[in-house]
Amino acid sequence: MEKLNFCLVNNWYPPHNFAGSGMYLYHLANALAERGHDVTVLYCKNSFQLRSKGRIQLDTLKNPKVKVKVLESRWGSLAPIIVHQTGRPILNHYVLKKFFQEDFDVIHFNNISLIGGPKIYQYGKGIKLATFHDYWVLCPLSTLFKYGKEICTKKNCFLCTIRAKKPPQLWRYTSLLKSSLIHIDAFISPSKFLKDLYLKEGFDGKIFHIPNFVVPSKQKISETKESLFPEPYYLFAGRLEKTKGVQNLISVFKEGKDSHLLITGDGSYRGKLETLADNSKYIHFLGFVNQRDFITYYRHALALLVPSIWYENCPYVILDAMMTGVPIIAHDVAGPGELVRNSGAGLLYRNREELKEALKRVREREDLREELGERGKKYFNQNLTVEAHLERYFSLIDLLRNEKTK
Repeated sequence: MEKLNFCLVNNWYPPHNFAGSGMYLYHLANALAERGHDVTVLYCKNSFQLRSKGRIQLDTLKNPKVKVKVLESRWGSLAPIIVHQTGRPILNHYVLKKFFQEDFDVIHFNNISLIGGPKIYQYGKGIKLATFHDYWVLCPLSTLFKYGKEICTKKNCFLCTIRAKKPPQLWRYTSLLKSSLIHIDAFISPSKFLKDLYLKEGFDGKIFHIPNFVVPSKQKISETKESLFPEPYYLFAGRLEKTKGVQNLISVFKEGKDSHLLITGDGSYRGKLETLADNSKYIHFLGFVNQRDFITYYRHALALLVPSIWYENCPYVILDAMMTGVPIIAHDVAGPGELVRNSGAGLLYRNREELKEALKRVREREDLREELGERGKKYFNQNLTVEAHLERYFSLIDLLRNEKTK
């Protein structure tokens, strides 16, 4: 493909990164730039400051081939708060209008809830893509997790937002979202589950399923050092929020005496989880770990545990496990269930007894661990590499360009 001028837009971006969408954009920007394209990333530092409480992701390097435009208002966190409440980048309107006057060939929006709301979809020209990393279009909380208790099957958005101690978004009851979405040429869904759910909810935009990807670490898996933990262990990696379901793991591991649970990451639910663990010698909270140690923890785990209780989309931790050749034990729901079922790289469970049985099988059978790990690596190499992602990505861009020239 000839050289194109890309603009990638997200709420946050390394080093001011809060979630997986920022890492996706980081790797996509680098991949496009390394292949000779012009790449500009636009993100909002104030959005990061509002959500992250100052935590900065350090394990990334600045690529001189990628231009980065940092949106930082003199009004601080008030700017993204107003976006959240109005659906419009009121305090940054003129800055954004000027920025999008550049002649971009492709504008790729990602999580834009705090940088511009739906109104930002109307800015700029060229081919416009938008990736659905969550359920923001359908749900004010982006999670479809009702009242902080269960998956949402019957909407009551106003009350649910209030119970979550969030101010209601009155713009959702106007035509703003619908009138903005029509400016997007195509939407990308990292999981088929999310795509199907959007279509079921009556979404009438063009949605294409393109899985996420991860870039292998420069540190070879075979070069990882000996295990950092002396006993057999299972690994959880991710943000410590109620929707991640770690509380269901803790209740199981407090009973067992055969292996340990290592929990990496942090989040607002950590205090509650530590209380539930009650200083169990089989449950260990490691907090954030550096990239080198993170790979080592993966490499020597009996399995990666993914106990999510919400409609998670395409978790990077599962992709990391497949790349590393580590078995996966996941709650059979949404994206995690889809990935494990399609790859054969792990075991799925639907209740507490099935979880305990899956843990037992993986712990006692080294041949099973090896088989599941090899399936994961094979699936990763065929479907989840940067090359596989870009092939689908550019095919979509070609399709849209052809449609525009007809």
